[in-house]
Amino acid sequence: MSIYSGGDAIFEARPEGGWTKYVYAAGRRLARIDCTAANPPTCTTKYYLSDHLGSTRKMYDAARAEVVSTEYEPFGRLFNTFWSEPYKFTGERHDTATGLVYLRARQYDPDLGRFVSTDPILGSLSALQTLNRYTHVVSNLPQQAGPDGPDDRSPSQRMSASRLCSSKRIRSS
Repeated sequence: MSIYSGGDAIFEARPEGGWTKYVYAAGRRLARIDCTAANPPTCTTKYYLSDHLGSTRKMYDAARAEVVSTEYEPFGRLFNTFWSEPYKFTGERHDTATGLVYLRARQYDPDLGRFVSTDPILGSLSALQTLNRYTHVVSNLPQQAGPDGPDDRSPSQRMSASRLCSSKRIRSS
């Protein structure tokens, strides 16, 4: 069972017992608190360190010891990393069974760098890159990250944002 607030998980009950609470500030996941099912519960806290896309790069325990360190290829494929944290690339939930990332509206395959279903928003002939409805953030992920699968901006707004991000190296939202 999970409880969400604004699209972010704030509480997850584990099938084997125990639970996990997530702490957020300014839209970023800062920490997770894992508690056992014992009475009284024993809890441990881990702190997230993320990059400009929101991808989890490191985790530290309460004693400031590094628990996890990971690297990603430009479109989200993990390398030299084996760990069980569910929130990885762009800070979104990974399904370890399928290898897909749930970007709130569609499943994304980081090995392909593409979604496995089409964008429900049609592209525009005036912005040709938007016609490929399987790409993510107009194939410019290192510069920008869409928080959701579909993009509610018009195709021309998407292309303008893509050009702006490429020229100024800022994140589009």
